[in-house]
Amino acid sequence: MNMFDYLSFANSLRIEPDIVGSIELEAKEEFPNDVMLRELHITRALKAYSNKSSHLAG
Repeated sequence: MNMFDYLSFANSLRIEPDIVGSIELEAKEEFPNDVMLRELHITRALKAYSNKSSHLAG
């Protein structure tokens, strides 16, 4: 059961699936036994990635 719908969030931010996958792998290594903390980390990383991309594009 997912606590955070980070895939829909990533889609809404138009983040490429390979970037999402990379973030997921990193989070699984960092938080192997805590799904909620892993998903929170992924959500925050996606937001940070989107903010960084927005600044580079603008």
